[in-house]
Amino acid sequence: MPILIRLLRLAGLALLLVPVLAGARPCAAAEPAAIVEDVQGAIKDVQPFDYLTAGTQLQLPPRATVVIGYLKSCVHETITGGKILIGTDESRVDGGQVLRETVECDGGHMQLTANQAAKSGVMVFRGVPKPTAEPQPQLTVYGVSPIFTLAGADRLEIKRLDQTGQPPLDFPLAKPKAGRSTAVDFVKQNIALAPGGLYEASGGTHSVVFKVDAAAKPGAAPAVGRLVRIE
Repeated sequence: MPILIRLLRLAGLALLLVPVLAGARPCAAAEPAAIVEDVQGAIKDVQPFDYLTAGTQLQLPPRATVVIGYLKSCVHETITGGKILIGTDESRVDGGQVLRETVECDGGHMQLTANQAAKSGVMVFRGVPKPTAEPQPQLTVYGVSPIFTLAGADRLEIKRLDQTGQPPLDFPLAKPKAGRSTAVDFVKQNIALAPGGLYEASGGTHSVVFKVDAAAKPGAAPAVGRLVRIE
């Protein structure tokens, strides 16, 4: 009899545990906080245009240098040597040297597209909304030669939206290493877009409408200010 009671108690405990296990879900991947802009020296595990999440740790040899741009705070860091802890707005550096400045960048503030706004649950109208021929930009870049990062795409296409008659730019993409995005830097391609121009960048099933700031600078300005993520 005691054995039967013990078995019944174990069965009841198992039934109580089933809903808990069934309700468990894997954690979503963390959003990146920063991007690696440049690497100099023998630094393992990171390369240019890798994204870094808050909490990531890097150990640099004494003369090695990494340049990091923060996506939301627009903080631009050049760090030589030491131990780095990636934060949300800037890095914590122990035993190394850091040069830190704030540069022009979009700051991660993407504007809602019409489709996204319809799903957001908040819509404000003043009179009758007028239809617009051009979509609203989701972000602004501050260099005329942007950097595009893509995941899971084999081609990148750039179309100008505020002028007609210009053929799109089309780039085949090499397959990236596992866990990394493909990057296309227009500085290396020797391509400059028009200041003030409105463009759409497409890759795979994703697209982003972006604007080039009217005062956008030529050349290799900080990557965080030229970045267009198509992911």
